[in-house]
Amino acid sequence: MKRNLKRIISMIVLVGVVCLRVKCDAGIVDASQKRTCEVMDDTITKNYANKIAEYQVNKTIGKKSGKWQQNTSINKTYNLYNEDGNVVAYAVELSNQNDEAGYVVIGANEENPPVIEFKTSGKFLKRHLGSNEYIIYDGFTNYYIVNKDTQIATSIDDSKEKFNINQLEKGTEKQNLKKSIKCEDKKEWDAIKKEIKYGASNPPTSGGANTTPWAYESGYVRQEFKTVPDANYYRYFIMTQFDDGPVCVATAACNLLNYYMCRQRMKTSLVLNNDWQQTFNRLKIYFKTGKDGASIYDAKEGLEKYFRDLNIQDAVVHYYDSSEDKADWDEVKRRLDFGEPLIYGITDHYYYTRNEEGKIIGKHAVLAVGYREYYYAGELNTSKYIQIADGWTDHADRYINVDVGQNNAATEMLTLYFVYSYIQK
Repeated sequence: MKRNLKRIISMIVLVGVVCLRVKCDAGIVDASQKRTCEVMDDTITKNYANKIAEYQVNKTIGKKSGKWQQNTSINKTYNLYNEDGNVVAYAVELSNQNDEAGYVVIGANEENPPVIEFKTSGKFLKRHLGSNEYIIYDGFTNYYIVNKDTQIATSIDDSKEKFNINQLEKGTEKQNLKKSIKCEDKKEWDAIKKEIKYGASNPPTSGGANTTPWAYESGYVRQEFKTVPDANYYRYFIMTQFDDGPVCVATAACNLLNYYMCRQRMKTSLVLNNDWQQTFNRLKIYFKTGKDGASIYDAKEGLEKYFRDLNIQDAVVHYYDSSEDKADWDEVKRRLDFGEPLIYGITDHYYYTRNEEGKIIGKHAVLAVGYREYYYAGELNTSKYIQIADGWTDHADRYINVDVGQNNAATEMLTLYFVYSYIQK
């Protein structure tokens, strides 16, 4: 590798990844074909490279290879340079929370393919990159860390392979080869640009409650939305409405029961002695409420005990968290699509679980009654919102983003439906 590096580095972007690209032979293509293959002057920004990496992750999810999954996110993006100091690619490092999940190398201009290579596990760079260091890319799939002071380049995979970057020949063939851009690369860029639409998704991460999720989305391909039947027309309890409150989990549970009662489909009352205050008090006890409130996990057993008090035998309560039975987006949608509101737990949310100084003050439970999903990037990247009755107002007119502004790794939810006494449709 070392003896060939002079030629390789001088042709970094123009030679490219041989196994992925096909040359246009300038000697045999006519003028119209040349125009098709000419280099575009588009420089790919780091932000756009990250979008391509996200696209590649979503495209690969489901093939059961490596560690890529729905919560895979960008951990860090490295600039990759050529010997002239120009950015020619980006290495986008990925993670699943704190777990290493591989990387995607993205071309920084259209002289490289959009996706040069990717790996679904491990890490791109195994050590910290110093302030006096940068990474060069050789045009194939080899990368070197260069020390700015000593000008010594060291392979990121093999520390024994070293050379002085000053000894490299500067590329004189670049201008001649630039007209011989690879047709296959141009086709790849055209295809991926059709998939990754320019758009903007900027859900709030500070400020007040979100009542207009559509105001934070533009340029999306399409959207889906759903509200369980009649949920927008009902009035809901707020936490301060009950004596000996506020307790968000007990309030959310009362709102869940209230929804079913408002629909007037029940064969028996869900309200203890037809008194909501008594219902709240009983639930609060059964939910093992302490000085820090109650948990959604305890609410499952508490609701089951409450239904036994009322001799309701067909209520089915199910608890989901972030481990085995995951409270993921697909399950939220499935339940809401079927017409079942649910109790949803919010963690580290900028509005619901933080004080004015931004300090985390706990979790918050809400009643989820609907959702909105905005599709970007060829319908693979989406922005997801849940419509809620938050226990702070008496209408279900607020929204939380599932991925932005909160910690979705700690999400919980509780579902409820009735086998016989409730007519679903």
